[in-house]
Amino acid sequence: MKSKKMMLGLLLLIVIVVIGIFYFTNNKSFVFRQNYSEIYTLVQDKVSKSAPIVINLPKGVQVLGSEQAVKFIPEIKGEWVKTPLINAIAFKPRNSLELGKYYTVVFNGATGAIKKDFMADEDPRVIDIFPQKDSEADESSSITISFSRPMVPLTTLDVLDGNPIPIEITPATKGKFKWISTRTLQFIPETHLVRSAHYSVKVLAGLTSMDGLSVAGFSHNFTTRPLNFQGVTSGTILYNQPIEIRFNQPVDLERTVANLSLTTTVGGKRIDFNAVYGIIQSLSPKKRTSRRPA
Repeated sequence: MKSKKMMLGLLLLIVIVVIGIFYFTNNKSFVFRQNYSEIYTLVQDKVSKSAPIVINLPKGVQVLGSEQAVKFIPEIKGEWVKTPLINAIAFKPRNSLELGKYYTVVFNGATGAIKKDFMADEDPRVIDIFPQKDSEADESSSITISFSRPMVPLTTLDVLDGNPIPIEITPATKGKFKWISTRTLQFIPETHLVRSAHYSVKVLAGLTSMDGLSVAGFSHNFTTRPLNFQGVTSGTILYNQPIEIRFNQPVDLERTVANLSLTTTVGGKRIDFNAVYGIIQSLSPKKRTSRRPA
């Protein structure tokens, strides 16, 4: 009976902890995220002006009651909030910190005081998306999104957590997202962007920074280079010589032929013709190859 009561008590404690973590990470305007670092630091060098200030406790310090050992210079009004982060406590300022201003955190531990300065930085936002807005881009381009604050830990740049990234790209394009820095996300097409297309890139709700703040929605538009006619064979040609029609990119043969006609200059007689893709030949001392444009 005693063993059964202990098991029930332990189960109840686990449920309370899980509910507490869920509440404090889903009922605030921020979500705590673990910041991995090999070097201990009391507080990050920069903190978003509206974000909680996360204090990393020195090794061996108990979380319970450690708030009493912390002091801010100048004084910051606010409250301590619960966090699921390991060996850390968090203080939420009542009002936004002054942008660009430096603050000092003092932790009075058993072995002495630890001090660390930090600067109030801007809240996370999309700085820009490339290719540039309303520009004409080559279809071989990647789509790059720059943020004002770190979005992922430095140690996880090459690893996506498997969760869908709330970014919508239209027209739908096969490819993958990759963080190339803590503040820069890149979409790399599997082959290339859709040719001669109007692209829309939207940052949707659900993207959060390392400070735990949500990034506001953002919309961006650009076009891939449009299909352009570059020229046609002119002058005198042999009777069995093909007529070349050149474009700046591959075209759909069937749709293009439907819009072509061949007539005589005298009398305007319509002439039937066969249309095929041209052949690109590559000559080298070792090998001669030919291929159809991709």
